[in-house]
Amino acid sequence: MSPVFKHILLLAVSHNVNNEIVLLAYAICDVENERNWTWFGEQLAKDFEGAKAVVADFDKGIQSHAFQSIVSSMLV
Repeated sequence: MSPVFKHILLLAVSHNVNNEIVLLAYAICDVENERNWTWFGEQLAKDFEGAKAVVADFDKGIQSHAFQSIVSSMLV
């Protein structure tokens, strides 16, 4: 059985003071890869300048060294 949707949803979420999950940003991509994660990270860096922490749960679509590069660019 193949999936109905052929796109990937990238999300940025946080917790508010009531410990509720809050959606900060999302992107719909054709594939999960370093290029799309880098673009998403760059957009987050622009919108959330001065972010001090990033926590991620990612699958095989992005390698750990690529993720470190994205996080580093966001915290500059």
